[in-house]
Amino acid sequence: MIEPARARAYQAALLLFLACLPGTAVAELREVRAKVVWVGDDHVYIAFPGDSTAVRAEDRLTFVHRGKPIATGEVAAVHAGELAVATLTSGSLRKIKRLDRLRIRSERRALRPLRLLRVGYPSRQRPGLLFSCERMAVRHGFLRETGGALVPLGDAYGVVRDSLAADRSPWPDTLLVRLFDEATDEEIALERGELDAGVFWPGELSPHLRDDPRWRNDLYGLWASGLVAAIWDGSESPGDSTTALRPQRPDLAALNRLLFRGDLTPWSVAERAASDSLSVPEETPVWPDSARYAVDPRMPGHDALERFLNRRTAPDAPLVRLLYLEVPVREPVALRRALGDRGATPLFALRCPVVCRPELRPYLEAIGPDALVDLHDCSPGEGRR
Repeated sequence: MIEPARARAYQAALLLFLACLPGTAVAELREVRAKVVWVGDDHVYIAFPGDSTAVRAEDRLTFVHRGKPIATGEVAAVHAGELAVATLTSGSLRKIKRLDRLRIRSERRALRPLRLLRVGYPSRQRPGLLFSCERMAVRHGFLRETGGALVPLGDAYGVVRDSLAADRSPWPDTLLVRLFDEATDEEIALERGELDAGVFWPGELSPHLRDDPRWRNDLYGLWASGLVAAIWDGSESPGDSTTALRPQRPDLAALNRLLFRGDLTPWSVAERAASDSLSVPEETPVWPDSARYAVDPRMPGHDALERFLNRRTAPDAPLVRLLYLEVPVREPVALRRALGDRGATPLFALRCPVVCRPELRPYLEAIGPDALVDLHDCSPGEGRR
């Protein structure tokens, strides 16, 4: 017979072991902002417009009427990020006349371990409008953090995690990365099912994939290696350029909306993530009616950017120099120094769209879109810094 003290020790060790197993995390139970819109014999349709993350496949649901649980179910499928079909597992909703009075509680299942994730990225042959990567390499920090080993595979590579390191981290056992010279080819690979997810430079993702319910998921990762800044030039420069240059300016707002499809984030919004100590005035600035832009010729999209910004500008308008500043946006000291040395005003942080199949969104959210975008070190080469 096992002694009581030893039995308690065995029990504690067993509980610790079970707690470390994947999938044993406590499920999240919460009330969701969703409505039952139709009821069948054994299934219901649930609408949740405006919140694509409210309900996910395999969520366990409890339907509450007048404070009492009357039925349970499980989400079988989600369509277009706003309509779910759930199969009832107990109870019935047939007798409920006012479906709008039902309340829904969701219990989210712990994520199953992901064995393989296939992700597409721009290659170094594919510059964005704002910057190019003369050299791209997997961050050493990523390999160290995930316990992964790099395996070259021609125009792709794999990151295979050590089985001893493959703990409860959301990263898959094997990450397969393919590099694409053309954004169109990456989109085609996604639609053919050759990729599970894709990362795109700001402004690259086509309207087709942005609007297609299969891919529309509003996932973005912050590009942590640089930002868009501007410098007023010459004697006509206002005393404080931070109050004269703001992304809300009509010409800059149009640049973001039309050329970058909204992938740039005004610095006043992004600065909280980058540095609480870098202050940009919040008052509405008073600026000249027009400005003439000189875009840094080192930007790959120099011609297109300058042509767009100056399409309605008078030749004698005050001159503004637009530049891409290669600086770690999450490092406040380096950021302030880089801006101060150039007398520059931060305008936009950069967001990279991250596209995936709907069922993989929970995994990408667990990994973090920022972490996916930040997988590579991007070296601009000599003369670009």
